[in-house]
Amino acid sequence: MQKKEKYAALLPQVKALCEGETDTIAKMANVSALLHSEFGFWWTGFYRIINNELLLGPFQGPIACVHIAFGRGVCGSAWKERQTVVVPDVEQFPGHIACSSESRSEIVVPVFKEGEVIAVLDIDSRHLATFDDTDAHYLEEIVKRRKLCRPTEEQVFDVNVGWELTGSWVGVDREIVLRIKQLKSKKKTPPERRFSFFCTKHVTFWFTAKT
Repeated sequence: MQKKEKYAALLPQVKALCEGETDTIAKMANVSALLHSEFGFWWTGFYRIINNELLLGPFQGPIACVHIAFGRGVCGSAWKERQTVVVPDVEQFPGHIACSSESRSEIVVPVFKEGEVIAVLDIDSRHLATFDDTDAHYLEEIVKRRKLCRPTEEQVFDVNVGWELTGSWVGVDREIVLRIKQLKSKKKTPPERRFSFFCTKHVTFWFTAKT
């Protein structure tokens, strides 16, 4: 089976693995395992952007570098350039980070959410010139179409009027951490109301009452 046919057959499997799953780490882990086992790459995995650097995420293969700075190596360059980087020979790539001497060629695909790079898919091969436009095309489809990151959504909470809700984004997955504090109210027993909010990329956000 040719490379293009392999990728085409893989897309429905990736969709089935990710469909209905809300945990980003779990989806990245399964996608890494599927790609790694199907193609026999040397290293397959994700780096997530945490605290303004790339942090090692789910992967298959030998041990890897844990932290990669913005613009450094192939992964940092893909993040900085916001586009897929294909390297036929890693020894010819300026500033290449040699996590393993076995790696000979590499491809890195940025993962976007709401227009921002939030992770990269990194794949290494023990052979020269393993990756080409076909790999780039299908790997971009996998990270773009299979919803590796949770979409923006509205959530509704039942709370008392006179309560203030504040929240903040935590990590690349943008999981929501809420803290609730009761504000002073003239009414001893405020009536129940529904509060709603939209997840955005803001670091801090407020919640408003629906009337």
